[in-house]
Amino acid sequence: SISTSNAVRKVVPDFILAKLNGRFNKTSETQPTSDKNKPSFDLLRASVNLVTASVLISIATSWKLPLSTTYVTFMVAMGTSFGDGAWGRESAVYRISGVISVIGGWFLTAFAAFTAAFVFAILIIYGGAFAIIALLAVAIIFVIKTHSLHRKKQSGESTTEIAGKDSELMQSDILQRNSENIIQTLASVSKAYNDTLEGLLEEDRQKLKQSNKDIEELNVNVQVLKDNIYMTINSLREDFIETGHYHVQVLDYMREMARCLSYISTPAFNHIDNNHKGLNLVQIEEFQKVRVSIYNLFNDILPRLRELKFDDIQPIIDSQKEIIDYISELNRKQVKRIKQGEAGTKNSLLYFGILSETKNLLLHTISLFKAQRDFIRYNKIL
Repeated sequence: SISTSNAVRKVVPDFILAKLNGRFNKTSETQPTSDKNKPSFDLLRASVNLVTASVLISIATSWKLPLSTTYVTFMVAMGTSFGDGAWGRESAVYRISGVISVIGGWFLTAFAAFTAAFVFAILIIYGGAFAIIALLAVAIIFVIKTHSLHRKKQSGESTTEIAGKDSELMQSDILQRNSENIIQTLASVSKAYNDTLEGLLEEDRQKLKQSNKDIEELNVNVQVLKDNIYMTINSLREDFIETGHYHVQVLDYMREMARCLSYISTPAFNHIDNNHKGLNLVQIEEFQKVRVSIYNLFNDILPRLRELKFDDIQPIIDSQKEIIDYISELNRKQVKRIKQGEAGTKNSLLYFGILSETKNLLLHTISLFKAQRDFIRYNKIL
């Protein structure tokens, strides 16, 4: 529908489009000075809904048609909201979903119930007791199979396997793998954040879908590391025990970073998947600057972690503060856009949500970096 609309706009003259759009412009009406006498558009829509639905139901009843009053009223409301321009990319997907749900709830489920009842009745009539026993067996198998799949999904087999491997590792292996896990996780976080924002700015549904899968996998891996913390700490030497809490903090920060990514990627994917109106050019430029800044910050942190260079971290802290200050500035700009009517509800919720979780991601990243620095230093690994 969106592609068709864009194609039509290219061939229809501008003055016709302007005239059509003017039909939906409420501000073009003569507005009295008194609020009491202003045109009541909601009252007008409600009146049309009531009269149209009543007329249709009355005619159908007089003709003895099996008509659903709920369905008629629902579809009349959809028609009036479409007629006065209330259908936009902010809400169209939910209206269409509602129509399909209502129609599907009656026709599809009715057809499925009719067919299933017919098949079962035929089997029982011609199969007798054997058919009844077979149907019961099939039902039991379905119940057992469903329960088995649920238990398998909820089981912690992967966590148990990884925990068993930890107990066989040497002390140096544990510390090395701990450092590798941190570096790998931060690299994955940087890539996932970058891909998510790129997908959102380009309105690339496929890229956002893949980014969601990557972040979901990252969450699972980080949770496995956190669940495995007992075996890891238990394998540390006695002189490492006093600093083991730094390792716990690192895992906590990694878990929170993965959650922040989920809170960014899921709303972004849903926004594009539901075909809501994308970000405007100004917002795209703002997010591009945020994306590049965070990408550069991670590129500064990762080499330090690999080379164990923690001497001067002030440039990293300054970069974090600069990005956070810029995020605060963007929040103020978005508030102004809302006041001026330049941003819709869905757009604003997505915008504020991404900025908020980006700020949390930055805070957890620097905290993780400091915790890993303290763990390395106090254990005299440097």
